[in-house]
Amino acid sequence: MKIVVIGGSGLIGRNVVSRLVAQGHDPVPASPATGVDAILAPATPSAAFGIGEKGGGDPVEMYLNDVFTVPVNLAGLPGISVPGGLSAEGLPLGLQLIGRPFGEEPLFSLASVIEEAAGRLSPQRWW
Repeated sequence: MKIVVIGGSGLIGRNVVSRLVAQGHDPVPASPATGVDAILAPATPSAAFGIGEKGGGDPVEMYLNDVFTVPVNLAGLPGISVPGGLSAEGLPLGLQLIGRPFGEEPLFSLASVIEEAAGRLSPQRWW
């Protein structure tokens, strides 16, 4: 299975890509490539907001946080967002996999690999 990796800098990205390669998937450079089964990209431009951080947030700022996932939905492509680890501040980072039309099944197996590579996220009790 061939995967285009967009972004992927930093330790989390290297761990995820290493795990994908170890399981027989083939990351290829981001280019107009044929035969690509999935695209791995950030799900948001930044880490998750802290609890209560954006309670009265600007609606435009909130919308812009979805800027990477909206085009996938508008194009009608299958996509799945998965946790990709934690930021330096301990906030969750999201990755998304984008597949071919009607290509949901490979995304589920790739998402499983990414979740394993990122490790289980256990948030602190906040209530």
